Amino acid sequence: MYPVMPLKRVLSRNDGGVWGDEPSGIADSPVLRSTDQNADGHWLEVEPAMRSLTPSERAKARLFAGDLLLTKSSGSAQHIGKTTLVTGAIAELKPAFSNFMQRLRVRAESSPAFYWYCFRSTFVRDQLNLISTTTTGLANLTATTIGELLVPVPRTDVQRQIAEYLDTQTAKIDALIAKQEQLIETLAERRQAVVSHAVTKGLDPNAPMAQSGLDWLGMIPSGWTLNKLSRTFVARKGATAGLLTSEYCASIPGEFPVYSGQTESDGVMAWIESYEFDAGNDGVLFSTTVGAKAMTVQHIVGRFSLSQNCMIVEPRHEQYVRYFYYYFQVLFGIQRRELSGHMQASFRMADLYNYRVVLPPLNEQKQIAQYLDHETAKIDALSTKAREMINVLKERRQALISAAVTGKIDVRENIHAVRIAEGESA
Repeated sequence: MYPVMPLKRVLSRNDGGVWGDEPSGIADSPVLRSTDQNADGHWLEVEPAMRSLTPSERAKARLFAGDLLLTKSSGSAQHIGKTTLVTGAIAELKPAFSNFMQRLRVRAESSPAFYWYCFRSTFVRDQLNLISTTTTGLANLTATTIGELLVPVPRTDVQRQIAEYLDTQTAKIDALIAKQEQLIETLAERRQAVVSHAVTKGLDPNAPMAQSGLDWLGMIPSGWTLNKLSRTFVARKGATAGLLTSEYCASIPGEFPVYSGQTESDGVMAWIESYEFDAGNDGVLFSTTVGAKAMTVQHIVGRFSLSQNCMIVEPRHEQYVRYFYYYFQVLFGIQRRELSGHMQASFRMADLYNYRVVLPPLNEQKQIAQYLDHETAKIDALSTKAREMINVLKERRQALISAAVTGKIDVRENIHAVRIAEGESA
């Protein structure tokens, strides 16, 4: 193990950022925010906020290559304390940083890259989780508490060797993670294609087709009908829909396809406070906020009051509602663009009623829903395995980083072996 000491003893700067005023359009400055970082300590596709800063604010918060930028306030334990290293490319933007962040600059004799890896190790992460305090639901770190973090302090040459070793080894793991993430994206695209084709073209490839009259929909099976949503469903919005109680849900058999801003992707409803969403009713619940996804609610435990940005939509006539769970995933992704010619921040009930819904015969609705339950389950299982692999790889990466920065493994021997192997392969 390497010797440890408080972080403040290896820092030359430990200061907060600025936010300034609304941009004026004249000499505005880019300001980096925590949303420009991911939880793994890497930069996302950086899109700094443009803010109007005074000359003193601009000079005080100017970032340079080698600075470490830490998120000191967040509602997520995963994001509190996440730290990125300011690269040359980032420094060329001449950015400042926001007041929810802390800039750490190590002394000249220390390696910034080594301490970036320290903040990604369990050795430091465990301390951050312990010292973060809670104020109005946000976890907060201060300059003082950050400065008191214990960090390993090997010799400067060893710090650089560790950073070099971890650059090479984590790059290999990151490449494996990227492959799994690409697989998940490919599976999501496949899932969407399967759903879209089934709910708009049916399952019989030899069925006679007819024009739907809608550009986005194209040809549909000739036995299907097309109707305004207002003639097929009745909608009630927000508080006017009352409370969705367990008694209410139990009184009407069936299922709720859901369209809500309080959901997760691919048909999985999230836990919301003390309410568990995982069982059924005979309607459609969705958010008026564009960008949410159709979901299924199988039952509701407790009482759930509909917010003003939600609608509950129930069939006027007998329908197999599970089919519409899948159909609305396609409809809300495409047809809302036809209503206004652009993406709206929200839509009104009148907009909803103007939507066109495809109505296969009832028996086909059931066949399509059952087919999609089976097919999407297979795709979702593959996605789950890929996510599990990503978690394993991330745990392996963090374990490697932790072992290297604390001296549990001697990276000097590993670097020497790698260099010999590279020389032999050359």
